[in-house]
Amino acid sequence: MDRLTGSVVLVTGASSGIGRDIAKTLAGLGCTVYGGARRAAAGEPFRSIFLDVTDEASVRQCVGQILSESGKIDILIQCAGNGVAGAMEDCAGSDALAQLDVNTVGALRVARAVLPQMRSRKTGVILNIGSIGGIFALPFQGLYSMSKAALRKMTDCLRLELAPYGVQACTIEPGDLKTGFTAARRYTAATVGSDYEAACRRAVAQMEKDEENGADPSCVTKLVLRLLRRKKLPAAKAVGGVYCLFPILNRLLPSAMVEFILKKMYHVEAKL
Repeated sequence: MDRLTGSVVLVTGASSGIGRDIAKTLAGLGCTVYGGARRAAAGEPFRSIFLDVTDEASVRQCVGQILSESGKIDILIQCAGNGVAGAMEDCAGSDALAQLDVNTVGALRVARAVLPQMRSRKTGVILNIGSIGGIFALPFQGLYSMSKAALRKMTDCLRLELAPYGVQACTIEPGDLKTGFTAARRYTAATVGSDYEAACRRAVAQMEKDEENGADPSCVTKLVLRLLRRKKLPAAKAVGGVYCLFPILNRLLPSAMVEFILKKMYHVEAKL
């Protein structure tokens, strides 16, 4: 019997993109899947449930309802997230807190709500959707990179702390994918009229082009299925074509070379 048989799964960010694809696929395999999101998902094979990861009461209500109906949560897959673009100097504290609240603290809120029953049963899996941007510093998307790097370290800490309880955690780090993330990205208010504005919009335009030409989110779903069928999970796994090589290159290349490549990729001018 593999880990999927009879499993109850909570997928956050399930109204679109990666989360929706994962939720649909797991429901099709016979799992009891709850798709958590702020927008209801009509006509889907999974159970839509309201969830705002930035609201503690919403998180408790969502997890409590699932436990009341199904008695357990075996697998938590955290896909909720967004992106804020802007030069670091143009990012106010409120921008940083908002980005972290969704991408990092939100994931911690949901994990904290789910973990007590996983620990008591001495079984469970948490898959957090990070990003290659958590490995590399993306120019003019620094808050996003910061939040995903923090998510990776949070997941690494969970792995260490949960090992005695039989609960496993893993970070999945996709490269550029064709999802609704592109259209949902917003700029900081200070970007308009900033000395950085032209460079910022040039870099983000390249990111958007790469995302529009990126892989389908189903590649993440396929990786999720492979991981869930493994006895032991790795700390992290990159996904998305050539992006699987990026963590290796980041370890092997000198930091100056990595910076040079990123500047070229996103048209960052060395001089004004």
